[in-house]
Amino acid sequence: YNENIATFIEPKNYTYEQIILENDSNESFAELKNSNNSQFKLFEDVNEKLILPQVLDNLKKLNIGDESESIKIGEKFFYVKLLSFMRAVRG
Repeated sequence: YNENIATFIEPKNYTYEQIILENDSNESFAELKNSNNSQFKLFEDVNEKLILPQVLDNLKKLNIGDESESIKIGEKFFYVKLLSFMRAVRG
């Protein structure tokens, strides 16, 4: 029980790429990443408790290497690509 419970209750850390746009787009993630009107950021080893809930919901649905559809948050459109995730290490 104690060995397996951590899989379900320990927070995970995610590494992912995120793009923010003013408008929704049908372009590929790679095209958006290189676009002049996008905000791109790489997030490395981020505890899931620190990720926006809408973004986290999408990350949980993705397999490593997968890209999300657009996620509308406020007036912006977010796109994420999951690079990796792992159980958070306790200090």
